[in-house]
Amino acid sequence: QINGENCDKDEKFKAMQFVIKIKEERNGKAKSYVHDGEVPDEVYSMLEEGEGDEKTSAVIENDTKRLMKISDQDGELKMEKIAEGDEVSKDLLDPNDVFLVDIGTHLYVWVGNDASRDEKKNGMSYACNYLNGEDRFNCPITVVLQEQAKDVINGII
Repeated sequence: QINGENCDKDEKFKAMQFVIKIKEERNGKAKSYVHDGEVPDEVYSMLEEGEGDEKTSAVIENDTKRLMKISDQDGELKMEKIAEGDEVSKDLLDPNDVFLVDIGTHLYVWVGNDASRDEKKNGMSYACNYLNGEDRFNCPITVVLQEQAKDVINGII
């Protein structure tokens, strides 16, 4: 939402209502930002002809699938990459651990039925740290429990 320098309260309110409507239509997944005063230069660059067809977001920087395992099997909770690209397979998912399934545009936290309490508790923080380390802080994250994961995992791996 961009509130120009001469924008009055009624215009701001109407714009806010429109943003709320968009968020509701998109089930709360839309993000909004409010700029008061001068329009940032980055907005103009996004509106240039032809720019909308390109993948400009850091979220879609790398479409290579990756599978990371979060485990405390050795007594210390740690994350390690176990597969990448075509090697990623649902057969690698172990019910005793938590996994991050990165498909480039989305990150799934797969929680095995027999994962330890620490693994379950820290899976989301590992996911956030992983995305922050890759400058993909806007990438959506979905937690999927093993018993409900068959349809989701079959669609992405």
